[in-house]
Amino acid sequence: MFSYRSSRSLADSLDLSSLTGASPEDDEDGKRGGKKTSEKRKAQNRQAQRNFRERKEKHLKDLEDKVGALEQRANDTESENSALKQLLQQ
Repeated sequence: MFSYRSSRSLADSLDLSSLTGASPEDDEDGKRGGKKTSEKRKAQNRQAQRNFRERKEKHLKDLEDKVGALEQRANDTESENSALKQLLQQ
């Protein structure tokens, strides 16, 4: 049976660099390509922002359409209610 101390010293003695996927062309941060990665990421962020704005505008338009439909329904109901009140008074 292993004790904590012996397991820890075994782990310390292992070379784990081969398990991390690090390669000679990686920089100190472990990133490949440096600027290419950041430019690609910036482009992805811009596209994600564009998509978000489009979804937000669509959602806003859908809500405005829904408000319009509900206002029309309320006006129709109010007109019907007035007509029924007049019928009752006759």
